[in-house]
Amino acid sequence: MTVEERLRRTLADEVLVLPAWPDPVGRVSAGMTRRRRLRRLFGAVLTAVLTVLTAGVWTAVVAPAGPRPAPSPSAATVPWKDSPIGAVDLFPPPSPRPSARPCGAADLASSVTVTDNGAAGGHRFIDVKIRNTSGSRCTLSGSAQLTATDARTGARGHLTTRSGTGYAGTGYETPATIDPGEEATLGLVTGNGCDGGANPTTYRDIAVVMLGRSYPLGALTVQTTCELEVTDWMLDIQTRPLTPPPYARLVPTLDVPATVTIGQWFDFTVTLTNPTGAAIAVVPCPAYRMTVFKGGGTYWLNCPGTPVPAHGAIRFAMRLQVASSTPPGLVHLQWQLLDQPGVSPVADAALTATT
Repeated sequence: MTVEERLRRTLADEVLVLPAWPDPVGRVSAGMTRRRRLRRLFGAVLTAVLTVLTAGVWTAVVAPAGPRPAPSPSAATVPWKDSPIGAVDLFPPPSPRPSARPCGAADLASSVTVTDNGAAGGHRFIDVKIRNTSGSRCTLSGSAQLTATDARTGARGHLTTRSGTGYAGTGYETPATIDPGEEATLGLVTGNGCDGGANPTTYRDIAVVMLGRSYPLGALTVQTTCELEVTDWMLDIQTRPLTPPPYARLVPTLDVPATVTIGQWFDFTVTLTNPTGAAIAVVPCPAYRMTVFKGGGTYWLNCPGTPVPAHGAIRFAMRLQVASSTPPGLVHLQWQLLDQPGVSPVADAALTATT
């Protein structure tokens, strides 16, 4: 099954509930952020892609209803804990950086880069990025002015703009506190919904003006019937260095029964092995996801309070109910320790479901 087929099957699953979409501009901007995230992951192997897909839908899998009998693992196994989690953000965005000294013109590159993110919903989104070329962190706050030439009249001057809202809530933080080598982003948003879309104005030879300098935007031309939206300088959260994933090096293996009964609970174990030469702490206590067909859920791991030793392992008892809608025959149990997208350790085992 391809990734696309798997995604379509997941979205058609009647047990999933899709959230409401935001306003059109916010929706388009959020989609741009998601595409940037996907582009960062497309270079990974197919396994990582499937992991992202699985992690992306875990909140929609519901834990089965009904009483859950207590497991009875051996003394050498960490007991299963019935601790399903709700719709929480396991990987919230990082806290905003504290402001640093103001960026001066000498701290920044002498030119900018321009990325046209395309148009949708009557809006066009353009990123203007400038790099911190100094040797220390600085903060670029506020917005910038635009100068341009009206392609119809030939008149050139400062443009009347309005504060940009099209990038709100889409993975940016303001002001842009940037480390050496990082970039601040200025968002430009056109609009063709004013005056009924009639008589648009085309601007060429556009430049961003700030800190006493003018930064040409190259061959960029824009067409709009509304005043251009210009955001404040922002830091793209996706470009911030990621915290090293704490659990990615753990290797899960499953010990499962050969057959399971549809509608009934069954016990199995997962062993987390540490192949490295250093202990791996399970702090903070991670979540995991387990599924068989449409049955399963997301739970907090019953952390033992001790790290997984170097070249050692810890075994955990698990318990899962086979959904009554499961068809008889071969089914797959998937168990996933939830870490950062793209690196969550996954184990899979085949079972035979019987009535």
